[in-house]
Amino acid sequence: MLAYNFNMFAIVTVIYLCFISACTSYIWETESFYEDPYKQYQLIPPISNTSQKFASYFMGLRISRLSSGRIRRGPNQGKASNIVFVLDSSSSVGRRHFQQEVKAIHTMVAKSRDDNRYGIVVFSTDAFIQMNFADKRTTLKKLKKVPFIPGRTNIQKGLLLAKTLFEDPESNKTKGALNKVLLITDGLSNVQKELTLYRAFELKMMGVQIYVVAVGRFVYGIPESIGLATTSLRHLFRVRNMKAFLNVARMIPSVPFRSALH
Repeated sequence: MLAYNFNMFAIVTVIYLCFISACTSYIWETESFYEDPYKQYQLIPPISNTSQKFASYFMGLRISRLSSGRIRRGPNQGKASNIVFVLDSSSSVGRRHFQQEVKAIHTMVAKSRDDNRYGIVVFSTDAFIQMNFADKRTTLKKLKKVPFIPGRTNIQKGLLLAKTLFEDPESNKTKGALNKVLLITDGLSNVQKELTLYRAFELKMMGVQIYVVAVGRFVYGIPESIGLATTSLRHLFRVRNMKAFLNVARMIPSVPFRSALH
């Protein structure tokens, strides 16, 4: 009889606990519980804000906006950089927008310090090294000849080739300089995408900072872009399209870098 009563008590207790669990399973869920955690990264800031952020974090300029609306430009900060541009040439970008992408990079290089060195990688279905590390003048000439190669979106191969440039002792990089990758993409990887974040991890382990420009009104690959960037605050940029990216580059102030180096 005692065993029977104990079993009945156990059954009732289990039923009661299940009932309580069902009734309280949503007690801590608020209205924002089901919101997309990446929603904030889909928002596109004003071009002027992105330009200032780009100048500060990628190019190393001190820029502060005065109450008058003018921009106060400080000297270039930090060391020279070895920079690999990893450019999206996928079919979704299109030839015209690819040309705007390249022109934006050309504009940034023209405004950058004279002792930086640059490498160029273009990716679509495959990826190709267009230029080993070279000086500013050579880079500006080469950018005018970078071809559009339509295809899919093989970001991991682009990052792998960037890693190759940093590892190659014959790639003409500057010893002791900062190492950076600037990746521009309009979407999610669709070629060996399981390797994409791993390739970024390899670069980060080498001390390379990865900056990502995520292009498009709504980027389905935004979680991937966040994972690729070294940080979401300083290394991730959002623009509506390649024309907006070009405008970001145009709004970056020109600074007399030579005088800043002495």
